[in-house]
Amino acid sequence: MKKSLYVLILCTVALALTGMVLAGCGSSTTTSASGGETTTTAGAGGGDIIIGAVYGTTGKYAGGEAGIGNGAKMAIEEVNAAGGVNGQKLVFMAEDSGSEQAGAVNAYNRLAAKNPLVIIDTALSSFALAQMADIAKAEIPTYPMGENPAVTQQGNPWVLRFSTPDNVTPLAAVQFALDDLKKTKVAILRVNNRIRPDLGATDHRGAQEAESGTRGRRGIRCRR
Repeated sequence: MKKSLYVLILCTVALALTGMVLAGCGSSTTTSASGGETTTTAGAGGGDIIIGAVYGTTGKYAGGEAGIGNGAKMAIEEVNAAGGVNGQKLVFMAEDSGSEQAGAVNAYNRLAAKNPLVIIDTALSSFALAQMADIAKAEIPTYPMGENPAVTQQGNPWVLRFSTPDNVTPLAAVQFALDDLKKTKVAILRVNNRIRPDLGATDHRGAQEAESGTRGRRGIRCRR
């Protein structure tokens, strides 16, 4: 997670400095809202570059999304320790979704008001989909961590992806197992529940496509 976010942050800042995206550098002080709704790791001065993030720091998804904040903060600390970007320090600002869809929408709008350079967004695809109108309105490059292919199929030019979508992962995994590891059988253990009822079917279809395209006589078993 840290390595991926490190690359994302550096690439985004580089694009901003060459004028390919609008840099959002604003003034702010360290803030903390009651109920764990707002977390700011440092105060931003006029020359600082704000990197924002929306994820659950409270609620049922807090543990699963902790890597978003931890990875981003580690990457930012490393960049700043090396002197920042052209002498400018990166400042991390996070807003808590409360692990709720409405909370994710509100958190995005609170963060967008602080004019960050980029927003690293929730890992819950349904939350990101609910934010689409607000992302388009804010015109801030936003990177949802969710892997539902629909996230980047909404025609929203401000939504970008650096995580592998669900319709690519199973295909790539099966191809790797067959071609690189030289396996003759591939089994898939999947979840089929109310959160993502389509995910298991996507995995199975992707696996079958890979199998038929590379080793037509080899079987794939799918277990729930």
